[in-house]
Amino acid sequence: MTAEAVVMNKSAVAMAADSAVTIASGRRGIKTYDTVNKLFELIEGAPVGIMVYDNSELSGMPWETIIKCYRESRSGKSFDRLEDCARDFLQFITEDESMITSENEEFTILDATHAALVGVFDHLMKGFEHCFTKEAKLVKAKLKRLVDSAIEKAIKEIDEEEDGPWAEKLPAARLRSAYSETVNTFIEELFVKFDLNRTQKRRLTDVALNSLRKVNHGLAASGLVVAGFGQEEYFPKICHTEIGGRVLGTLLADPLQIKSITLTEPGHLETFAQDEMAWGFLSGINGKVRNSIIGYWSEWVDSSFSEAKESLESQLPNLSKDDTKTASTLFHRAIHNHYREFLSRMQDEQETLYIEPMWQSIASLPKGELGVLAESMVNLTSLKQRVSIYDVQTVGGEIDVALISRGDGFVWLKRKNQYSPQLG
Repeated sequence: MTAEAVVMNKSAVAMAADSAVTIASGRRGIKTYDTVNKLFELIEGAPVGIMVYDNSELSGMPWETIIKCYRESRSGKSFDRLEDCARDFLQFITEDESMITSENEEFTILDATHAALVGVFDHLMKGFEHCFTKEAKLVKAKLKRLVDSAIEKAIKEIDEEEDGPWAEKLPAARLRSAYSETVNTFIEELFVKFDLNRTQKRRLTDVALNSLRKVNHGLAASGLVVAGFGQEEYFPKICHTEIGGRVLGTLLADPLQIKSITLTEPGHLETFAQDEMAWGFLSGINGKVRNSIIGYWSEWVDSSFSEAKESLESQLPNLSKDDTKTASTLFHRAIHNHYREFLSRMQDEQETLYIEPMWQSIASLPKGELGVLAESMVNLTSLKQRVSIYDVQTVGGEIDVALISRGDGFVWLKRKNQYSPQLG
C-alpha cells in the first residue's frame, strides 16, 4: 500500500507521492520497498504528470519502464485535452507487444488463477483429514464430495461477482482457447494430492478463467493518476483509473474518472490508496469512526420495531395485537426519520465546518503552497504508521512533489536525493 495526493486550483496542480510501493502477485508473494519512484513527467516538455500507486508492475513489467518508454515514443507530442493523453497512454500499453509480451500476460493468468483457487485449496486442506478412515485409508467417495462442494462454492461466488467493463472483450470461449492448458497445468500441480478427475479440473479451470472477467478478480491492481493540462485547457484536470493487468491485449481497467477545475469549482484535493489520516484531517472525523457511529445507530434503528413491540406487549398486555403493531410501527418510523435527519445534519455540519472552507482555501492558495499541502497529506499517513505500534509501515520513504502549471510545465519541488531530477 502507498499514499498519494493531488491538489489543484485554477493556477496549477501539485502531485505528491511517498516512496513505498508494493510488488505483489498471488503466487510470488508481496514485497514492499520505500525507495521507489512513483511520480513522473509523462511527456517531456508537456504540463502533464503521472503517478502510480499500489502495485508497481503491470503483468510483471515495472511501471517506471512502461512510463519512460511511452515518454520516449511521444516526445514532442501534445494533446488538446488531458483525458486524450491519458487514453493514449492506456492505448499504448494495450497495443504494445514488445515490452508487454504474451509471457507477461501469462503471469497475469497464473496470478489470477492462484487468487481464484486459493480458497478452494484451503477448503480442501481443512476437510482432507476427514476423508480417511480410522485406519488411515482414503475414502475416495468422501474426497469427491469434498472437492465437488468446494468447486460449487467457488462457482457460486464467481457467478455472483459483477462483470468488469472489459468482460465483453474476454468471452469465456476465447479465454478457454488461449489459456486452458496453462491453467490446467497449474491446477494439476496445486491439487496433486486430491486426485481430481477430468471434470473437476475443467470446472476449476472455468472458475479461474471466469474470474478474469469480474471486477473483483483478486489481482493486485495498480492505480494510475494523470494530472495537468491539455494543449487547449487553461485549468488543470485529474484522470485516474485502476488496472489489474493485461490479458489477450485487453486491459483489466476501470473506466477513466475525470475531475476538472472550473470557475464554479476552483479548488480540489484528492487522495489515493491509504488516505484515512488525510481525510480525517480534511473532514473532521476519522472514516472508521464515522462508519462505526453510522453502523451502530443503523442497527439500533433497525431493531427498534421489535424492541418497541416487545416492550408494549410486556408493559401493556391488554393492548390488541393490531394496536401494538401500529404503535410499534409509528415509533419505528419516527426513530428512522430522526436518524435520517441526524445523518443529514452531520453531513451539513461537516460540509460547512470542514470541507467547504478547505475547498475555498485551496482555490486561493499560491502555487507553492499547493505542493506543501499535497506533501502534508501524504506525510500524515506516513507519520501515523511510523509511530504506531499497531500499523505496518506501508507508507514511507522520502516524499516526491511536483508542480504542474500551464506556463512552467512540470517542475520538481522535491525529489529523492539519490536521483537527479533529470532522471525522473
